[in-house]
Amino acid sequence: MRYVAEQTLKVDPSNKTANSILKEGSTDLKSGNTDWYKELKRPSHRHDLNLSVRGGGERSNYYISLGVLDYQGMVEHDDFTRYTGRINLDYDITDFLKFGTSTTLGYTDVSSPGISLYTAIGFRPDYPIYNEDGSYYKEGNSYNPVAQNDAKSYNDNYSILSTSFLELNIWKGLKLKTTLSLNQNMSYSESYKPTYLTSDNKGYGTESTSRSFTTVFDNTLSWVGRINDIHALDAVVGISFERTKRRGFGVDAKNYPMDKVLTGITNASEIVRKSGSGTVYGLQSSFARINYRLLDKYLLTFTARYDGSSSFGSNNRYGFFPSGAIAWRVSDESFMRNVKFLDDLKIKFSVGKTGVQNFDLGSYANKDLYSTGSYLDNPSIVHSQLGNKDIKWETTLQYDLGIDFSILRSLLSGSIAYYRKNTDDLIWTYTPPSSLAVDPIPTNVGSVRNQGIEISLRANLLRGKKDWSLELGLNASHNRNRVLELVEQGGSDNGMGITVQGSGNQVLAEGHAMGAFFGYQYEGIIQDQATINELNAQAVAAGKNTYNGSGLRPGHLLLRDVDGNGYIDNKDRMIIGSPEADLIGGLTSTLAYKRLSLYMHFGFQIGGKKLFNKTLQNLPNQLTGLVDYNLDNRWSEDNRDAKLPAMYIGDGVAPNTSLSLFNASNLRLQELRLSYDIPKLWGGKYLNSGEIYFTANNLFVITEYPGQDPSTIGSATSNYGSNYENWNYPSSRTFSFGVKLNF
Repeated sequence: MRYVAEQTLKVDPSNKTANSILKEGSTDLKSGNTDWYKELKRPSHRHDLNLSVRGGGERSNYYISLGVLDYQGMVEHDDFTRYTGRINLDYDITDFLKFGTSTTLGYTDVSSPGISLYTAIGFRPDYPIYNEDGSYYKEGNSYNPVAQNDAKSYNDNYSILSTSFLELNIWKGLKLKTTLSLNQNMSYSESYKPTYLTSDNKGYGTESTSRSFTTVFDNTLSWVGRINDIHALDAVVGISFERTKRRGFGVDAKNYPMDKVLTGITNASEIVRKSGSGTVYGLQSSFARINYRLLDKYLLTFTARYDGSSSFGSNNRYGFFPSGAIAWRVSDESFMRNVKFLDDLKIKFSVGKTGVQNFDLGSYANKDLYSTGSYLDNPSIVHSQLGNKDIKWETTLQYDLGIDFSILRSLLSGSIAYYRKNTDDLIWTYTPPSSLAVDPIPTNVGSVRNQGIEISLRANLLRGKKDWSLELGLNASHNRNRVLELVEQGGSDNGMGITVQGSGNQVLAEGHAMGAFFGYQYEGIIQDQATINELNAQAVAAGKNTYNGSGLRPGHLLLRDVDGNGYIDNKDRMIIGSPEADLIGGLTSTLAYKRLSLYMHFGFQIGGKKLFNKTLQNLPNQLTGLVDYNLDNRWSEDNRDAKLPAMYIGDGVAPNTSLSLFNASNLRLQELRLSYDIPKLWGGKYLNSGEIYFTANNLFVITEYPGQDPSTIGSATSNYGSNYENWNYPSSRTFSFGVKLNF
């Protein structure tokens, strides 16, 4: 830190923070040496217990299961417990009438930490955890991460899913089936921040409840049969009704009498905020499907859906979505009989249109909404949402062409497929101008194309070897995604002359992949003041005071002037990278000897960029927020060849540039499993079968990406993508031992 202060004074001699650090006898830098990551981290464990019983008689079958999952996360107060129970019952009332029901009960108890690892690792390591009197250390009004983790957050969720059906066998293969499903979820959330973590020392608490109830009523008429042993046909027609109702209520309060107990919302003396919400939406569908097989080698499928959703505007509420597929089992043809090495060969082609409701269905996106509030201590009503009456289904037209094959008595089998998907009326959230003071609304913003190849291969080796077997598997996919068209309304300034939607680091841009990285192109580092003077003179000639702000100094980034106007502004932002991988896939291996087997699963990614948002770190006057990434390899007068810019105390946050993008290629051992099959004991009287196993997940990852994990993702809410480090939780390495017994 003293070195950074010295470098800062070379370009900014009046910097108060740097002068204070270097002043003789200064106490700005403390004597602590705290690793906040280690202080918050703890061993993680998981316990999973499942018990099931099944049985039945001549006319009935039943299945009962119970499950408990207990998970302790790697950060204090991060805990998850889930209890589940399920009962299935099928009963043949008569020879032509069948009844069935299934009910699943669930309860989850979730506790969340009061601070994220992202915040914690940037806290100053020279600060101690405790003062000499045992109280938490704080600097100004900011408590250290261990203290901040005392803020508690809990969530309890109760769920009931019950499905019942009646099936009437009308005639040979002709059946009428009616199904009713009820799904209810109830959630209760509570949080409390102790008095010493609030600026007014009053404590702060929240409580909220929510409830949702979904009803689905399906009715189908189906027929399955054969004609002259040549034609096989199964067909179904049906109609479905779905309705969801949601309600929620929440209260924020402060001024609590104590921190350890009496932290319920009713113990606070001041109500800060209260909120409530309610919504109802529904979906009506009519559908049909026909599967036809001729000689079991020519296959034809046709489906059609007609869906209507209350979430869309009245003019675009309904959508028609047909699809069709054909397949030809070439290996069954007479001219293939002499091809002895070929076991199976099937060529298939399909085309279909699908529709999705890719937004919060309860947002009433097609309606103007009004909210209540307070104005000058009087009740008020404000216009909170502009209804989008033109919002419509997001539709995708997809083509698939592929082959399935098996050769040499299944020594090698697999499939190869090509697909092309054209998506129109892409739905995304649009944020109106701030002057309107209304909430973001879903809207149709453009069209996108996806096309690629998928390969799946499986090889059965060591066949014929007594007691030994080896199976290898490979799946890989190559996808190319392009935004074809975007609406111009609400677009972001850029220097490429194309429409760009989004204001974050990842955007939608015409001609580029979804979630393309948006920022400034890195051109190097400014080496001296003479260069800055020349750039500023160029900007003045163009009518601007400075080239890139008044704080430009030697050691700062040199950015590309994309539009060539002589200075840097928003119109110089451009697409600086793509998150698209060239290849994504997995490798599996199962080696077995008698009852012992070893399974390994590797996952891999080749190509694609990911944003490491701690590459260009800034150091505010509070001296916080740094992580240990190349801090000793910054530009200085003695290190002019450094790729990373200088670090000066008080500098603002650097813009997003291509310098922060890294290759996300990686190879990961996702799972290793060693198991032993327990044979039937005592003639199966007490134990039918079983398994003893040991499993290890996420054992290692090989990558050049400098962050915690090339596979973790952030939130895609505002970024049109999530290929950036979120720092909240890295992928954990887990080891588990288990026993399965079937009685």
